[in-house]
Amino acid sequence: MERHFGDLAENLYEVCCLLISLAGLAIRCVTVGFAPSGTSGRNTGGLKAARLNTTGMYSIVRHPLYLGNAVILAGVLLFVQVWWFALVGALLALLHYERIIFAEEEFLKRRFGESYERWARETHAIIPDFKKWKPPQRPFSFRRVLRKEHTSASIVLLGFGFLDLVADILLRTNPHLTWDGLSSELQRSFSM
Repeated sequence: MERHFGDLAENLYEVCCLLISLAGLAIRCVTVGFAPSGTSGRNTGGLKAARLNTTGMYSIVRHPLYLGNAVILAGVLLFVQVWWFALVGALLALLHYERIIFAEEEFLKRRFGESYERWARETHAIIPDFKKWKPPQRPFSFRRVLRKEHTSASIVLLGFGFLDLVADILLRTNPHLTWDGLSSELQRSFSM
């Protein structure tokens, strides 16, 4: 982009990509900040749900945390400016989350039965429907967001910093190389 439109356009593009990822982080923060205890978290030890959450972000989309992750990932993939990298990354994420969503929804169906199925019929899985918004049942907890989302915030900020650093190093060691040239180099190395 820099080669075609200059430094200002490149910088604006990078800021837009960062803002996209920060919007995804905001989706995660709003979800976690309003969610009741026992819901909406990083369940690394297995699936658990103390109750079915159908208000706040869960009133407009069944998987707001994964929506947030997808928006974060979109910003990162677009930042690289390599169309096939973004496409492959998006497809891999889709495959990954489709499996997780299937497992979670089967768990919730067994755990909450008809109340889950009714909510699932009325609420889209990943595309939000803002007309269906129902206010959260509890107040926003900034403390809970800090406790549960510091990892996501770190990943976003460190990820963009890392990508920018790698690009700077690669472009500094080969001053004639551009993001487009980097893309060509990567394509050539994968086709061997």
